[in-house]
Amino acid sequence: MTESEPTLVSIHIPKTGGSTLLTILEQVYGNRLQLAYGDERDTLVEHPLCYHGHAVLDNFAAALNALAKARWITFLREPLSSAVSFYHYGVSRGTVQEVGLRQWLTGKQEFCWPNPPVYNHNRFSKWIARARTSWEQFDIICITEYFNDSIRLISQELNWPEVDCTSQNVGSYDDPDLSGSTIEEFRRLNSEDYHVYGKAVKRLQSQQGGAGNA
Repeated sequence: MTESEPTLVSIHIPKTGGSTLLTILEQVYGNRLQLAYGDERDTLVEHPLCYHGHAVLDNFAAALNALAKARWITFLREPLSSAVSFYHYGVSRGTVQEVGLRQWLTGKQEFCWPNPPVYNHNRFSKWIARARTSWEQFDIICITEYFNDSIRLISQELNWPEVDCTSQNVGSYDDPDLSGSTIEEFRRLNSEDYHVYGKAVKRLQSQQGGAGNA
């Protein structure tokens, strides 16, 4: 990568494939990758060419505002799949109360950290809104279910070298046996995220078509 390349700003929404993306960013940006996770990984990097993590917009707002040019990306995942993954990950880490999956997915109690009693409904939209930004700010909204296609599009847009896309931090659990009424209720409670996800899938497909015709 050269200094003339735009800085990449990558917002990692949990349980959307960001850990796998991180390994790719490490391949591309090396010691010019600035992590923003709010933990010991966030060692300050001089003149970053990429910012990536959960807390990019919280911790580096001034630096981002000063960028002459930047490209913004994030990943979204089918909301129910993301919620189920978040549940099993949280239970295994002790950060989610051990309630039944159905109660977790459809409960209406107030979400609170670090031991949330239920899923944080419309989590994708809240994640972006809390940082006072918008979906329109993103140059590419990637989709976990189309991970390789998403990486291919980013690579074309940013002229990346060939990268290894081996999946990381993949959850190990059986497919959930959920009733139709539970799924319907979850979709109702997360209608905003389903709307955003659907628009993002169509947008990615459109961008892929444009890249293929370039």
